[in-house]
Amino acid sequence: RGPDGRRRRWQAASRTRRGALQALRAARLHRSDGLPIAGSAWTVAGWLRHWLDSIAQPTVRPTTWRDYEAVVRRHLIPALGSIRLADLMADDVRRMHRDVTASVSLVTANKAHRVLRAALSDALTDGLISRNVAARLRTPTPPSTRTPLTAGQAAAILAATTNDRLGSRWAAALLTGARQGELLGLAWDRVDLGNATIDLSWQLQALGYRHACGTDPGDSPCDAARAGSCPKRELDAPPGFEFVPLHGRLCLTRPKSAASVRIIPIPRRLVDQLAQHREATASQPNPHGLVWSTPTGQPIPAGTDLAAWHAVLARAGLPPVPLHAARHTTATLLMDLGIDVTVIQALLGHAAPLTTRGYQHADLTMSRAALALLAEHLT
Repeated sequence: RGPDGRRRRWQAASRTRRGALQALRAARLHRSDGLPIAGSAWTVAGWLRHWLDSIAQPTVRPTTWRDYEAVVRRHLIPALGSIRLADLMADDVRRMHRDVTASVSLVTANKAHRVLRAALSDALTDGLISRNVAARLRTPTPPSTRTPLTAGQAAAILAATTNDRLGSRWAAALLTGARQGELLGLAWDRVDLGNATIDLSWQLQALGYRHACGTDPGDSPCDAARAGSCPKRELDAPPGFEFVPLHGRLCLTRPKSAASVRIIPIPRRLVDQLAQHREATASQPNPHGLVWSTPTGQPIPAGTDLAAWHAVLARAGLPPVPLHAARHTTATLLMDLGIDVTVIQALLGHAAPLTTRGYQHADLTMSRAALALLAEHLT
């Protein structure tokens, strides 16, 4: 019986009588075990497209959905799309692992497995399959390549960028451990130099576009293949998603988790650099009030910021490392200095409970001492 209490008819088809009887026995076995009876209409490709548009897009962040869509289009559908959803086997998923690892990387195979596992989990909830084969398989695990900078290398970056226009940007990355989007979205009205704190309650993020033509009476859809070329394009965000448009696709958005919304102290060295930076850029255009912006006053795209980071590394004579290594460096050096791990979690915005205001106040004091010690260590 369905949710409405009415009986539902299950159907299956086979080329042979024996195959039909096997399907019938399997269906009866699933019902006796309290499991949903697998449906027969969906292919893996059809379900993944439906899952992306109807289940994932309204519930996940826009950047997460773009990652899901790319993985589904580039890897999952080519490898598994023609298989019936109910017939998907563990060996099919393992073959996908091997193909994606051989053609791209183990990291991408890991991501493809996690996306498939999430999509199959919703198919299981909807009663389309009787088990999630991806949930029972070992996820491809790439070796960790996250290597922090040494204290000497971090100090070399600070020394090489002292007089740069964006010198305080790199100092903030190494002395606070804040994420790239958190710092690029930082505005002066959330910087308190008097109390030496910054408020990381927003981040800079690039949203996608969606077609908005053909929605009004008498309006016909445009011929643009890409939503970004639509003359009536709109920023693509799910209902209730909080964002502030700044320039083009660049917007201020709320961080992903509650733990990421935080006020953290900054050491005296960074306070001085920020004060100098504000004075040096006071006469430059800055319509959005951002701490760091382009010479024309627009937000700095993530790609531009990353290119500037690699230029700084080259100038300091250091090998190329991801920008996220600066955040990893902060955490590692703080641990090397003996700072309590709960303080580091609060500073970096990891998932850690902050239960009372009194605890937050004590944590802020400990955090201030920790970052001051780090700044002294890198001087």
